Amino acid sequence: MIPRIAFTFRFLIVVTVGFLLFSNPGGNTFAATTYQVVRLPGLTASGTTFGWAINERGEVTGWSQTSSGPPHAIIYADGATRDLGALGGTRTGSYGFAINNQGQVAGRSDLRFGSPAEHAFLYSTGNILDLGTLGGQGSFAKGLNDLGEVVGGSGTANGALRGFLYRNGQMTQIDAFIPAGINNQGQMIGHDGTNAVLYDHGTVTSLGSLGGQGSYPYALNQRGDVVGGSPTGTGMGGAFLYSGGRLISLGTTGVALPLSIAFGINNHGSVVGEVYNNGTAIYHAFLYEDGQMRDLNNMVNLEPGMVLSDAQGINDAGQIIANGNNGGPNNYAFLVTPNCEPPVLQSVSVQPTRLWPPNHKMQKVAVTVDATSTCGPTHSRIASVTLNDGAFSLGRKASAPDFEITGELTVNLRAEKSAGGAERVYTLTIECTDALGNTSTGVATVSVAPAQP
Repeated sequence: MIPRIAFTFRFLIVVTVGFLLFSNPGGNTFAATTYQVVRLPGLTASGTTFGWAINERGEVTGWSQTSSGPPHAIIYADGATRDLGALGGTRTGSYGFAINNQGQVAGRSDLRFGSPAEHAFLYSTGNILDLGTLGGQGSFAKGLNDLGEVVGGSGTANGALRGFLYRNGQMTQIDAFIPAGINNQGQMIGHDGTNAVLYDHGTVTSLGSLGGQGSYPYALNQRGDVVGGSPTGTGMGGAFLYSGGRLISLGTTGVALPLSIAFGINNHGSVVGEVYNNGTAIYHAFLYEDGQMRDLNNMVNLEPGMVLSDAQGINDAGQIIANGNNGGPNNYAFLVTPNCEPPVLQSVSVQPTRLWPPNHKMQKVAVTVDATSTCGPTHSRIASVTLNDGAFSLGRKASAPDFEITGELTVNLRAEKSAGGAERVYTLTIECTDALGNTSTGVATVSVAPAQP
């Protein structure tokens, strides 16, 4: 189970991290009613595994208990969990806190067996890189964007804790706040000692609180929306969303679990986190969409006795990384994936629809696709081109010479009559895929007029 901060908002390395979500131009919420739940395999058969962040490919980082004892940072991808190692070797520990869309991971790791010293690391293409410090004894990474930029906190030579930005092999000190996340636009979230802040190209904005004392941010998306936790002063709620200059209380799921913290947000505004009761020490994961907070445990089928205690991140396809336990000593990570219908192609259009004059020259044709999806953004492409006059045209083979796919939705077609002077028809097959790989196809036609239209 995740260590609780109980709204003290101290900079404990093991409990505070910013989770990054990545770009998608859409602004819709993609909801699904049923989910598949996969328990992530650990590095040992029965040890603890903890999931902390998820990228747009559904890859997860966190950590898992090892056979040698200490936990190691992991990447879960394609059904398998991979050990990322540690800066100090097998007998030392490491923790993954952020993962980008290139599969890079940022976190912290022990330096040596038996030493309390820890350093921030960046894992990339099989190598774990020590990011060093600002001159002090230790550092920790908390956020990572697609550019490979890392943010976190570090000790300085005089013993102070300061923020850092690691970019192009260099660690730069940040004095105004300790960063907890960074997006691809260079916006950062952090904590100034009292409240959550949003840094945006030189301007630091305090997000304030929900009525109690202090606030802490946990994640931001590509639009600069921020989620986190703040005491309300009423003993209810605590999870917040900062969007459009406003700090919004997300509430809670009910009086039985009166308190809440938000840990992750995607680019559609879907939020995940936990609701809990300090008195009973019960914690449940939540999903907040369309203005409603729901207990994630009521939306999935789990093995008897298993409870999802917290949800740490959500990607644009609606996949959630959550953690749970069955009352035993171990925590388990779960990938919660929505069951989605294939995308629906509302319309496929081409411009132009007819080629004239039939002068044997190649002409550019552009395809426009209008598609809807229940599982994140869609990606469309021209999958194939066929002709109605078969493999030959006026004695020439009708393949590469007569059409050329030049882009995802652009193609060059030869303005050529069919054999005998009849109308030639090109059929374009369009493939549309959602964020989870579900695919639908549609067709559009372009004709070559045998006479002036």
